[in-house]
Parts: sequence; C-alpha cells; structure tokens
Amino acid sequence: FTRPFVATGRVLGRIPAHLPTTKYQLVAKGPDYEIREYEASIAAQVTSDPTQMERRRDGGFMFLTDYIGLGGEPKNAKPQTEQQEGEQIAMTSQPVSMTFPILTAEASESGDNTKKLMTMQFTLASGYTLENVPRPTDSRVCIKELPERKYGVVTFGGIANQCLVKNMVEKLRKSLEEGGYKVVGNYVSA
Repeated sequence: FTRPFVATGRVLGRIPAHLPTTKYQLVAKGPDYEIREYEASIAAQVTSDPTQMERRRDGGFMFLTDYIGLGGEPKNAKPQTEQQEGEQIAMTSQPVSMTFPILTAEASESGDNTKKLMTMQFTLASGYTLENVPRPTDSRVCIKELPERKYGVVTFGGIANQCLVKNMVEKLRKSLEEGGYKVVGNYVSA
C-alpha cells in the first residue's frame, strides 16, 4: 500500500516559539515524523560554490541579511520606483539553508565535472508577491516564488552539524518509506 502523495524530507532544528514560521497544514503524523503541506511563499536566496567563498564563508547569510536590512540599511529597491529606497523586510523564523541539490553536475565535455553548490534561503513573511517584493540591489540575491509543497518533517534539538543532519535525514527517509511514502528530492535543513 502506497500513500497517494509524494513527500520530500525536511529536517528542522528547534525554532523559538516567538518567531513567525512559514504557514503549513499538518497532513499526517507518524511515530517520529510529520507530513506538512506548506503554503506558496516568496523567498530571497543566494546560491554559491562554498569553495569559492573567500571573505564571506557564510553560505550567503550576510548577503541576505543585507537585503532584508537586518544589520542596517536595507539593500533593496521598491519595485514601483526601482530607486534604492530600501524597505526593511520581515522573514519567517530561521533562514533555510539547503544544498541545491546535494550534488549539482555542471557537466564538462567529458561529463566528469561535478560541483557542490550551497543555497541559503530566507522565506519572507506572508504578504509579499513577485509583483510587490522589494528588488535586491545585489545581483547575488535572487527572488524566488515557492509553490505549495509537501515535506516529511523531523524535528530535533541540539547543534545541527553535518553528522547529525545526515543521521536525521537517513532516519526520516527510512521512517517515511516504512510509512508507505515515496521520497523524492533532496532534503532541506532549517
């Protein structure tokens, strides 16, 4: 028996209760996971090759905080004027950091050139659309519309180092498959 939908893994660290989170509906609950359907939303993201990050080895975090104005003057322009009249932007909970995908092939002619890219993404607070979201003034920051999406979710506490995340992803995949779900796509950690 296979459930009638497909779930992608999402691994979440503990998010403080006072921070807003991306809205979702709880679709199902397993013994150690949840199936959540997230609303469509708007995100700001930076994709980079971690081996090429020289001074900013943060996976794009500082570019994104500059965009939303977290540390000072926002580096964005209102879409109606395209002037640099920055608008401070709210985001939901913690930034979402994900590998995009875990390995992305940038195939050379011989087909053996594989690069690992990292995408860090801030999901913006509800109310923004592609038409009204402030435009980044830094070309490394991209605005992306996220469609409704379903995730198999496991939550845990502690520091999310690579080893812990890898173990939680494997546990989540196994639990979802045992629950009759077909897992597609790569994991996202938050």
